[in-house]
Amino acid sequence: MIPSLLKDLSNRPSNRGGQRFGDRKIKELQGLCWFITDRSRRGLPFDLDLYKAEATQYISFAEKDSEIDKDEAADKPEKFKYANWNKWEESVYIYLDSVVSKNGAPLSYVIRKDLDEGIEWKA
Repeated sequence: MIPSLLKDLSNRPSNRGGQRFGDRKIKELQGLCWFITDRSRRGLPFDLDLYKAEATQYISFAEKDSEIDKDEAADKPEKFKYANWNKWEESVYIYLDSVVSKNGAPLSYVIRKDLDEGIEWKA
């Protein structure tokens, strides 16, 4: 979405708000949008210092998300078998990550890993 928006802005004349954006700037904006969306979906505050400290990580998350076709849901996981629970757990996460709710959040947000001992969620 961001690349198409910035391409449209690049095609405009400068007196109508046109501006050129390089690939690096586009990736940085995608990473920032990914960070803000993720924090918003999890109900966490936006901390720009946190983004700046891990910017390359958020850029890579945004790139991975843009590669995934959001219109296609992954295959449903097979019936649970205790012998293959590791593969089953991963297939459930992939499936829920491919299904998007009405507000745009992937259903994988309902899955929370256990926190390490002594760590608490902070809102």
